[in-house]
Amino acid sequence: MAPFVLPYDDDSENAANVSYLLSAPAGHDGYVHAGENGHLYSGEKRIRFFGMNLGTDANFPEHSIADKTAARLAKFGINSVRFHHMDYGWAPEKRNVFGVNPSSTLTADEESLDRLGYFVASLKKQGIYTNLNLLCSRRFTEADGLPKEIESLSAKDSHRVGFFYQPLIDLQKAFARQLLTYENPYTGMTFAKDPAVAIVEIHNENGLVAGWLSGYTGLLRDGPVPEVFEKDLERQWNQWLKEKYGSTKALKEAWGGSGQGDHLNLIANGDFSHGTKGWVLNTTSGAEASVAVIQDKFYGDIAQVDVSKPGPKSWNVEFFYPVKLTKGRGYRLKFSARSDRQGMTKARIQEMESPWKSTSLDQNITLKPYWQDFEFNFLAAHGDVRANFAGLSKSKDKYYFRNVSLEESLLDDKQSLEQSSISLKSSALSQFALDDWVAFLYDLERQYWKDMYDFLRNDIGYRSVIVGSQVGFSTPMLMAEQDVVDTHYYWQHPKFPGKAWDYDNWYVNNLSMVNDPRKEITRLAMQRVLGKPFLVTEYDHPAPSLYASEAPLIVSAYAALQDWDGFYFFLYQGKDEGWDSEMVKGFFDYAQHPTKMANMIIAANLFLRGDLSANNEVIEIPQSLSNERKLLTDKRPSLFSLGVEFYGMKPEQAIKHRVGLKPSENAHGIAAPLADEHSEKVASDTDEFIWDNTDPNGGVILIDTPKTKVLLGYGEGNRYDLGDVSILPGETIGGWQTIAVTSLDDRELLNSKRMLVVATGYVENTDMGWTDDKMNSVGSDWGKAPSRIEVVPAEIVFKHSEPIRVWSLDGRGERKALVDIHKEGANHYRFTIGEKHETLWYEIEAFTDKF
Repeated sequence: MAPFVLPYDDDSENAANVSYLLSAPAGHDGYVHAGENGHLYSGEKRIRFFGMNLGTDANFPEHSIADKTAARLAKFGINSVRFHHMDYGWAPEKRNVFGVNPSSTLTADEESLDRLGYFVASLKKQGIYTNLNLLCSRRFTEADGLPKEIESLSAKDSHRVGFFYQPLIDLQKAFARQLLTYENPYTGMTFAKDPAVAIVEIHNENGLVAGWLSGYTGLLRDGPVPEVFEKDLERQWNQWLKEKYGSTKALKEAWGGSGQGDHLNLIANGDFSHGTKGWVLNTTSGAEASVAVIQDKFYGDIAQVDVSKPGPKSWNVEFFYPVKLTKGRGYRLKFSARSDRQGMTKARIQEMESPWKSTSLDQNITLKPYWQDFEFNFLAAHGDVRANFAGLSKSKDKYYFRNVSLEESLLDDKQSLEQSSISLKSSALSQFALDDWVAFLYDLERQYWKDMYDFLRNDIGYRSVIVGSQVGFSTPMLMAEQDVVDTHYYWQHPKFPGKAWDYDNWYVNNLSMVNDPRKEITRLAMQRVLGKPFLVTEYDHPAPSLYASEAPLIVSAYAALQDWDGFYFFLYQGKDEGWDSEMVKGFFDYAQHPTKMANMIIAANLFLRGDLSANNEVIEIPQSLSNERKLLTDKRPSLFSLGVEFYGMKPEQAIKHRVGLKPSENAHGIAAPLADEHSEKVASDTDEFIWDNTDPNGGVILIDTPKTKVLLGYGEGNRYDLGDVSILPGETIGGWQTIAVTSLDDRELLNSKRMLVVATGYVENTDMGWTDDKMNSVGSDWGKAPSRIEVVPAEIVFKHSEPIRVWSLDGRGERKALVDIHKEGANHYRFTIGEKHETLWYEIEAFTDKF
């Protein structure tokens, strides 16, 4: 490992500078818009975005830092910056768009706007476009004129209320007006009228339908919506039902329940008056437990489950009652419970036979040493099931249950459309009721996006591209009604086994994507809607992954194959401090990550210059608003799970061809799914890209284009012939490396006058505090400067029309020393890179004189 730093203020003109790919000033060709062919244009020229995110107070640096950052970003080919979390509230002592320690979020701060405006102008001069996010992490409070209950919600939860609660929508609009009509003194125009402000995003990572799927709104699982907001949602629910049905009688007929008659408890011995008759105590894997009915002078008969020996799994002790349900009908499970010690258990409606799936209800509940009443509504997904108290094997404890009932849910006589008293929980009465509920939420969310879009376009007069939110948090077809469809993706995102975002207790699985048998990146392709521009505005392989340098190469290659319109790395800088740290500072740090930044040069040429061609053929999956809504109702998938396999395709098909959803019932082109057999080695239909998992633990990605060659993965000890370039990787720490060669003058490599080699491997900081041999975490000990790189060894055989010289380069990309070259026959040159050069990049220069 050798110390190696890429200076934070470097914009030097040398082989490590591709600013020539940018067209300055940004916006000089006209406003960015969606063309009729489903791609982005600046004026009449197609434009792709090769972007970076900034976060929190890094959006508001001092002017000198803004100038240095803009110039350095341009050097690495970055042509757009997404201003993210400008409204963050978790560190009020730091600057956000509302100031420092703001008393409310009603007014944007003048100094913050000035700093933002200067930064936008500085980026514009370099040819870098701006992407402004309107709502990310704003903490609404009572001081904003809202009910005090808003402060009981997390920022994200309060934002979801903002999809239907008009005062919150009004606050969103008021901020958008302040921000976009701010006249930037450094450009002489408002953000709304500045063609360099290419994108405005309404609402980061949020959606009402996604909230329902996660149980937020409390309809299938009780959610945390305070009553003042829930009542408003209930009012709108009743209004929607009135418009559809007109009367309670018509509603009951449609939902399949008259509301008359007694409620029959399907658990005949739910009061334990007949001991434990009908109940089953199930223990497995050596767990030991007993059940008895005890008498309580206040509550009568109570079932006591005594776990004397827990098993290795929480489900090794279960207490259940078999019942028969009607599929598609709604039911309500009610019971009271407590434990001797506070502990977590589960209420499940579970299949009676293997694999015992919990498809109707799977609810975590926290039991305490005092009685609590629980009630859960659900739709039956199966007939023969068991009402199961699972998860009792976590610890030695005694659990107590009483008054257990499972009844069919019926619309009772207390609820009527005429009185606007249909409860939100009524959606669990039947499949018909649930269909209506999803349609209501879908319509409500759709109206929110339309209202906000119209406000920005017509009231504010914003001229360029509007993004709603991201697929995964909203749906593909809803987002396709905006100008652009967007999504986010992280390979091996940090996991926090204890408290969320505990920076002492976390891990990042140290895995290279090249070995992913599912090729999970293909999931993004099925979030694209054909005919609409497609962006991925957050993408990363987080540190301290030893394979992080693969991120720019993989995403740029896949985006090029799929012919996307842009992507943004997450993130360049997350704080307005440590710009010159000379070390990797955290999970998402790009600015001071030497191997990620070095590979930006290669990635920019692959995607921005267009070295890697798009696949020729397109697989179209027909989809519509109505079909999407039905899919959500019937299958209730996570919106993140809607990948190629969900639609019956194989991941290999999304490598070989372009793919996407077709907003039509009648798609044209290649029929999908295709009949391709599964293959461990798959190539794009242009043959310029190969993903080879023949060795499941030694995958390799190869890119072979006239101007750029890439080897990524476990190539140690093999020879790779990529046209006029052959690469023979040497021994590395894990047998893994990335080695790329690219032309710097837009000529094909065979005739290029100037080229760059980038070779990356492991990277870490000096004295990094790895917590174990897996190297999955460093806790809070990220070490110190400088960052250190693995100097990757390799032999490269290069065919060129003229003699060449090779130089090792320093952290700025300036020449350090000549590398020995051996001529092998006509026009072939061999040189060796590696440890003695203590660098990760090399310049190749062609010249006309003979040696």
